[in-house]
Amino acid sequence: MQMAPEAYRSEDIEQLIAGLEQKRRHQIAGLVVVVVCALLALLARIAGGDLLGLSCAVWGALAAILLVMKLAWLFIDWRCPRCNGLLGPGYYPRYCARCGLEFTSSRQ
Repeated sequence: MQMAPEAYRSEDIEQLIAGLEQKRRHQIAGLVVVVVCALLALLARIAGGDLLGLSCAVWGALAAILLVMKLAWLFIDWRCPRCNGLLGPGYYPRYCARCGLEFTSSRQ
């Protein structure tokens, strides 16, 4: 059973928001890994050969696999810390559309 928003103490809400901040850092780090891998695939393609001992096809396949894993991780992990509802497409949501928890420490 879900508690009413008023029933949460400010310390509890701060902990929920801190959990969201940690999730955000992990999600952004995963995105950076995918982008770097895709850039390495592009550089290998431009170079016309191997890059760091791997061909363009290997870098491209690795980037595609990492992208699929990142998207799966996004849907599994990018959820409200209070109600477990999906938070939407941005990394800086203002509030949870499902339970109404406001993420006041998020960027505007």
